[in-house]
Amino acid sequence: MGNVPIEHQAKHLRELRDGYGSGETELLIDMMLPRQAGIAANEAANARNLALDPVRGRSADEAVAWAENDGALIRRNRTTLLAALV
Repeated sequence: MGNVPIEHQAKHLRELRDGYGSGETELLIDMMLPRQAGIAANEAANARNLALDPVRGRSADEAVAWAENDGALIRRNRTTLLAALV
């Protein structure tokens, strides 16, 4: 799902943290995981909603895959992400 090296993503995360002023680095990482799970859950519900346009349903399927893969990427690379935030 994307080919941006984790080191570059970690740098961008630091830029976002610095820009928005969040000083609790570990908490920032911990907060990202439930958000990704929430996105996956909401989009899974959209994917099952037959009242939505089929294009939106396919988009929901893609959003579920992205959110689940992104959560896994965060879990696998927690140490790298935290190191970029110090």
